[in-house]
Amino acid sequence: MNRIKTTRADFCRKITIFFSLVFLCTFPPVSYAQNDTIERLINNLHSEKTWERQRAAKTLGEVNDQRAVDPLIALLKKETENERICSKLLGRPCSTMVMSSPYAPVAAEAAESLGKLNEPRATEHLIAALQFPDPIVRMKSAEALGRMKDTRAIDPLIMALKREPLITKEPANVMSAIYNALWQMGDPAELPLINLLEDKDFRIRLSGAYALMMGITYETINVKRVIRPLVNCYENEVSLYWQANNILLEVLEKAFMKSGSLAVAPLLEAMEKAASKVHYLSALEKIGNRAVEQLIASLDDEDSYFRYNVVGILKQITGEDFGENPRKWRKWWEENK
Repeated sequence: MNRIKTTRADFCRKITIFFSLVFLCTFPPVSYAQNDTIERLINNLHSEKTWERQRAAKTLGEVNDQRAVDPLIALLKKETENERICSKLLGRPCSTMVMSSPYAPVAAEAAESLGKLNEPRATEHLIAALQFPDPIVRMKSAEALGRMKDTRAIDPLIMALKREPLITKEPANVMSAIYNALWQMGDPAELPLINLLEDKDFRIRLSGAYALMMGITYETINVKRVIRPLVNCYENEVSLYWQANNILLEVLEKAFMKSGSLAVAPLLEAMEKAASKVHYLSALEKIGNRAVEQLIASLDDEDSYFRYNVVGILKQITGEDFGENPRKWRKWWEENK
């Protein structure tokens, strides 16, 4: 009986050892498996098959291994050069609005992966890729630069933003990626973005306003330093009357809403000088309770139509109605603020 038990124990032990060896051969330790994977993927960057280079470039960004940086930089440069040669031979851009070249998807994946790896030595190559003929590559390069937050990219991104409407009929996606990259840069991007608010092209002004609004929202930009330029931009747009761009006004008003009470005084100062004050009331309405005290003070204005609009906004913000009687409004506000 004891012999049978011993035999069973030996058999179980041998089975355990066998399956353990099978497991180790099939699934080697992670470090060895990862090394093999990285080397294989880097080798695939040189494949003649476009899809294989593209998949390898994408995967290298996901494994987060710094050994992939230099091969990805080399790939981005190579695909850019191939695009240039292709365009030269064709006598026109190899990538068009209808169809990308075979080099663009690979270059786009390489740019995105370099952004994920966040290695500063890739910055200059991503900046160069902002001039790639295909818009997808330009967009991915801008997104990568925003993710890396390397301030060396600010001026090239500003130049790319201004250039984009001139080189493509539908620049929205690329411009969006660029201004999103700029607000992520924080304080160093403030002045360049403020300067965009004075550009002749409303799309550039809109990009600058949107970037500053997003910077205010995510607190990467100092509200006190940018609020007056934003109000000045709003003042200029409102002065255009029927030519004013409503989308830009909406973005600016959203920036004022995010700025809160810091936007109230500059808006009121601009409103005092304005021929038409209704637009400013719309901006103050979006600020909400933080603008109530200043709106009540505006009830002393001599313009009856203006006072009528102020009352309408106060009613909407507070849910109360004391007409154009500033004394009653002040009393209520003192009791409820």
